[in-house]
Amino acid sequence: MPKIIAQLRHFLATEPAITAWALSGGLALLVAYAFHWDHTRQAAAATAVTAAAAAYSALRARPAHIQAVMGALVTVVTAAGTFGFHPSPRAEALILAAASAALAWLYRANLTPAATVKRQKARAARQLRDPAGSL
Repeated sequence: MPKIIAQLRHFLATEPAITAWALSGGLALLVAYAFHWDHTRQAAAATAVTAAAAAYSALRARPAHIQAVMGALVTVVTAAGTFGFHPSPRAEALILAAASAALAWLYRANLTPAATVKRQKARAARQLRDPAGSL
């Protein structure tokens, strides 16, 4: 069991965009198919989950300003789309899940996890202190 937890912690540290947007899409599907909420409750949940996914990604990935701007844009579009656009709750969940998958792929390809940046900085600092010992 500890090995699984260690692997999960490593994945969460090194793949923040995939983690956040996978949870966002999964929760959208869960809300639509398991809870059977009305459109207003589902729209509020989708907007809140999208905002949380964007905030998590911005905190855990670098450059953070790209995540923050894109996250704000996605949250505004989600709110406008879900409150102003009235598809069926299941269609809305499928659209949000597809958008979350696309965002995870886009962010995964273009961002560096903060944990990786910290590791690279620590490695560079060690090499500066002891260049002969790090070979």
